[in-house]
Amino acid sequence: MEIFRIPNPTPDALPGKAQGLVNRISAAFRTLPDARKPGNNRKFSMHDAACSAFSVFFTQCPSFLAFQKDLDRTTGRNNVQSLFGVHDVPTDVQIRNILEPVGAKAVAPLIQEIGDTLWAERDACRTTGS
Repeated sequence: MEIFRIPNPTPDALPGKAQGLVNRISAAFRTLPDARKPGNNRKFSMHDAACSAFSVFFTQCPSFLAFQKDLDRTTGRNNVQSLFGVHDVPTDVQIRNILEPVGAKAVAPLIQEIGDTLWAERDACRTTGS
């Protein structure tokens, strides 16, 4: 059975503000250190594990990963692939096992950048009368 890989988002496309933030997050997750030994099962990349974990917060849906697996099984595609360029969606346990060794210092700059970006855009997100 041939596996079809969804290409990563084109970096020179002109994304909207939200997609621009998602692209920066995705790029940062590609640089996460991988403490797994070469002989360990590496079916899931650090990027795919981190983006799958982050997608739960992005969509604010606690059952998001289960829904994505279901969507993938029925349609052959899911939102984690579309939004984050994830190839394989790991299970919750796999995500924890893969990301547990990553220290907070590795993701702190990204979290700071996300916060700064959202803070800078706060006025654009407000509605009139609020």
